[in-house]
Order: sequence, then C-alpha cells, then structure tokens
Amino acid sequence: MTVLLAIETSGKYGSVAIAKVPQELQEADATHDAGLASPAVVAVDLPTDRGSAQSLAAFIDSLLRSENLKPSDLGCIAVLSGPGSFTGLRVGIATAKSMAYALSIPVVELDTLDCILRQTRHTTEGYRLAHVLLDAYRGQLFVKTISGNTTTGRTEGATVLCDIEGLVQSAMSAGIDKEQVFVGPGCERLQRYLAREEKLDAVKKWFESVRWINDSHSSPQASSVAELGWRKWMSGKTLDPFLLLPKYFRGSAAEEKASKPV
Repeated sequence: MTVLLAIETSGKYGSVAIAKVPQELQEADATHDAGLASPAVVAVDLPTDRGSAQSLAAFIDSLLRSENLKPSDLGCIAVLSGPGSFTGLRVGIATAKSMAYALSIPVVELDTLDCILRQTRHTTEGYRLAHVLLDAYRGQLFVKTISGNTTTGRTEGATVLCDIEGLVQSAMSAGIDKEQVFVGPGCERLQRYLAREEKLDAVKKWFESVRWINDSHSSPQASSVAELGWRKWMSGKTLDPFLLLPKYFRGSAAEEKASKPV
C-alpha cells in the first residue's frame, strides 16, 4: 500500500492528513503504476484549545485508525519545515523525524508559502504579481512573489524575510493597477500597517487598487502538504530524517537580543 502522512504545525493551530492510492487502483491490473495516480486525501484539524505538542501524536493515531491503517503502512512523511512558529515547526519536525526513523522511511520537507500558494493558485493565476504573505512579527513578513502570467510564463521567487516598509515600497513601485494580489495570513498584518493614519494618505490609492485574499483557504492545511508531498515523494525528492531541520529564516527574539553588544 502506498500511504503518506502529512503534518502541518507551522502556525497557532495545526492539522494532519493521510494520502493514499484509491483502493480501486490498488486492485487494478498490475500494469498500472499506483505511484503516478492522484491520491485520495483525508485530513483532520487539531483542536484549537491546546497546543499541537499536546494533541499531534494522538490525532495521528486516531487518523490512522479511522483509515484502518497502522504506522507500519506508511511509506513517507511530509512536513512543513518553515517558515512559521518556532514552537510549531519544532513539534512537527520532531514528530516527523522520530516516526520516520522508527519506521525506516524517508521524509519530504515543504515550504510553508508553497503550501499557501497551492491552496490559492486558482485565485492568483490571473495577476501580474502575486505576493504570498506570512506574518513574521517584529515589523516583518515572510514573502514569496510570483510574477508573469499564464501566457508569458510565471517566475516564482524564493521565500524571503523582509521589512514591511520595504515590501510596500517595492510593491508600490510596480505600479498602481488591479494586477497585484496579496494572499495569506500575513495580509492582516500588512493591512493594519497601511491603515495607520500617518500611512493611509500616501498609500490610499494603491491600497484600494490591489486585491487582498485572506480567508480560510489561505492558511496552510495538511491536505495541501499531502498533495505537494506526494508529488515530491513520487519524483524521488525525499530526505533522510536526520537531515530534516526547521527553517526559521532568523534567530529567535532571545537569540537576537543576546547577540547584540552590551
């Protein structure tokens, strides 16, 4: 059986998912390549009244049982390696590493903003510029920018950490039009920044010209981790569990404070 476990704990709340080849394909003629099939995905959200560290293991076990699966049925584990919550990333990666090591199976690591981009791909394709945003706090955002269109081709930038003011200046210099879209949980932080009284007059026209997408589909979900992870797994882009590390993109507040000269 070809089964992948997906873990998403990059934010305040999390989710887990199982991706597997549909049963009818497993029972089909041996000439079919089950690995190339689109998997069936089943996902469940972790509870919002406690942290993922308290609930993740129990919900993985519950999801496996609900699908009549055992841990030994797993062939790969996909997990977001960052950016995101320091604690959330550590919890997800520690769980993925320990399970993969115990089961002698590979892992697949994914970028959080790639996950958001997949979930919003149908709403961003028609724009000249699409900015995927995740709140990094301390006046910063994690950003991935996609430029071009489906006719000329699209170029996907790397995930970067940038100051909000720098992002605003860069986006405004691209022009005032309706061909820019901002998506993801970081939209709220950017909108609050732009709505400040001393900023609003200077950016009002541009602010109203772009589109904002920040709904339930723009927060990372384990179902998308499963779909993206499946593709990487089937193409052989896996990782030894020992090499899996969280990507924070910067030090913690405590680390940054400690590094400053007294």
